[in-house]
Amino acid sequence: MNCTGILDVGGGRVQQDAYRILRIGSIACVVIVCDGHGDGGELISECVVNHICDLLSDMTVEVFLEKVCNNWETLSTSLFSSAHDAVCGIGSGGSTATLVVRVQNNAHIAYVGDSKAILVTKGGESVDLCRENHSPMSKEEYNRIRSCSSKLLFKYGGNVQEDIFDESGEFVEPDYIRTGASHKNVSGDWGCHVIAPSGSALAMTRALGDLAFSNFGVSHVPSTDICTIGEGESIVIASDGLWDNWVDDDVAKMVHGHVTLNEMVKKNEKMGIAHFGEARDNVCIVIIT
Repeated sequence: MNCTGILDVGGGRVQQDAYRILRIGSIACVVIVCDGHGDGGELISECVVNHICDLLSDMTVEVFLEKVCNNWETLSTSLFSSAHDAVCGIGSGGSTATLVVRVQNNAHIAYVGDSKAILVTKGGESVDLCRENHSPMSKEEYNRIRSCSSKLLFKYGGNVQEDIFDESGEFVEPDYIRTGASHKNVSGDWGCHVIAPSGSALAMTRALGDLAFSNFGVSHVPSTDICTIGEGESIVIASDGLWDNWVDDDVAKMVHGHVTLNEMVKKNEKMGIAHFGEARDNVCIVIIT
């Protein structure tokens, strides 16, 4: 079981991505990737990765295995809640978090926000391990946060509007796309933001920190999953600085083709410049094999 990671500042002046790898003897590998945003985002992401790994490393091996293997949803929710409390007061920003714990042939996943993980199969295909979309563009997430507050607004394609979906669940098309608005990713999706009554905007419905949104439905409770890793398969965990530039299958092909992390960063830099110019994002990539 091998875990390797890399960071690249992209076009940013501050590296707001962070990761940490923790090995529990020879039986388990813990990886957490965070992407900070807003005021103090770089401090918040660093706090989250260290806080969660410190909590796990304080457990005995027996307790660690029992909690991960038998009570993953409860454990991960507790870890994310503790990390959320730990970052309060650091800044007004927040962070995504994707936590992957591999124990033998099982990977336990928990995540908030738009950093995510994929499984790369033996044949070089991709399987999304973070299938729940923590964005207002998800009907489920939109309905959840809308039920928490009627005071929220949303920004889509550069336009501020009251709703993303109407009462019948149909997408509300904006009157127009604002001149100068840019796509969020290589797939051509427009960015969609939650806007709090304070005017603060957030591009996700779940995150750690972001206290301005905590009373308006933005949640720090993670989505969770468990998958089996077969022989010759691997997992890629990365921030949106990677996923905004590539579709999942292209990332899987690079990993399957034994492209090194340094080479991936160089390829990603070229793609980032082509898509976003100087606004290209920080990136963090970790691979478990």
